[in-house]
Amino acid sequence: MDTKEQKTPETTAETNPQVDLVNREPIVAAMEGTPEVSAVAAPATKKSNKYTLITVVIVVVALLIVLFQLERQDRVGTNVFGPMIAALEANAPVATVNGEDIKAADLEASIEQLSQAAAQQGFSATDPEVQSEIRQQAVQMMVNTTLLEQAAAANNISIEEAAVDARIDELAEAAGGEEALLERLAEFDIDAAQLRSDVEEELTIQALLDTVFSEADTTVTEAEIVTVYENAEAASGGQALPPLAEVSAQIEQQLLQTKQQAAVEAYVQQLRADADIVIN
Repeated sequence: MDTKEQKTPETTAETNPQVDLVNREPIVAAMEGTPEVSAVAAPATKKSNKYTLITVVIVVVALLIVLFQLERQDRVGTNVFGPMIAALEANAPVATVNGEDIKAADLEASIEQLSQAAAQQGFSATDPEVQSEIRQQAVQMMVNTTLLEQAAAANNISIEEAAVDARIDELAEAAGGEEALLERLAEFDIDAAQLRSDVEEELTIQALLDTVFSEADTTVTEAEIVTVYENAEAASGGQALPPLAEVSAQIEQQLLQTKQQAAVEAYVQQLRADADIVIN
């Protein structure tokens, strides 16, 4: 039986290197080329995924914007954006005074207080005309208050904490105690912190107005008191009036308030004339 020498791959490579070269080149080339192709293809795939993700995000955001607008216009009732819409509406400026915004939430609080005051005077707060008048008064009142606060700041007027405490004590005493005062204020949705802020604002404006009164003619003369009394007597239709001596102080106080009110109105009108006011 003939026997042939079994050649191992190493033997073949040694005896026939050309065959080994021919056989290995395509394989080596293929093996070395694979990473190059993979390195180019991977970023292309990631880039494609990136743009797909961006497209999806854009579509979702666009849908959310549409839903937000529809809900804000009360055309849908999902209430997904309810808290966000409420916050935006509360912070929306209803007027701007010398660059300072008056927020809708503050205006609504003022309207609520004026509405309750109107109801106590017998007006119907649900009447559209009354509501419109209350809103206009609230806006003008807040504009005037803002102007006075700005003027007080410009004149470096500040109120000490002790003065605020004293004023709150006065209000509490007049209301029958601190608890009674807070209960009364709760009817107008005013808490202790808001009360303190309002009192400080009141005292600041009053300090400013004191300077206005000192510069204006707000004195009341005896002749003015007599004139008011005589006019009231002539308009009484023959009815007897209390003696002048008994009502002189009351007449003087009324005249003083009238003059002070006129001085305030003139001062506020001057502030408005010089101010940049935008009502939305």
